[in-house]
Amino acid sequence: MSRTSRWCSAATAASSASTTREGGTLFGLGGSEIGLVFLIILLIFGPSQIPKMARGLGQALREFRKAQREITDEVNREEPPAEKPGDTAGPKSG
Repeated sequence: MSRTSRWCSAATAASSASTTREGGTLFGLGGSEIGLVFLIILLIFGPSQIPKMARGLGQALREFRKAQREITDEVNREEPPAEKPGDTAGPKSG
C-alpha cells in the first residue's frame, strides 16, 4: 500500500468518526428518534413507572460512584511504614 492510499484511508476514517460526533446526536440518534424511543417506553411502562425507574437508575449510579470513589481512595491511600521485626519490644525503661 502506498503512502497516499494509507493517508487517504486514515483521513476518511477520521472524517467519518468526526461526523458521527458532530450534529448533537446521542448514540447516533437524532431528536425525533429519541422522542420516539421515549414514547415507546411511556406506552410500555406507563407514566407512573417512569419516575420509579429513573429514581432506581439514579440510586444505582450514586452507589456505583460511591464504590468507585472508595476504591480510588483505597488505591491512593499511603500505607504506613512497616515496623522492623526487632522493634516490637517497645521503649526500654531504666
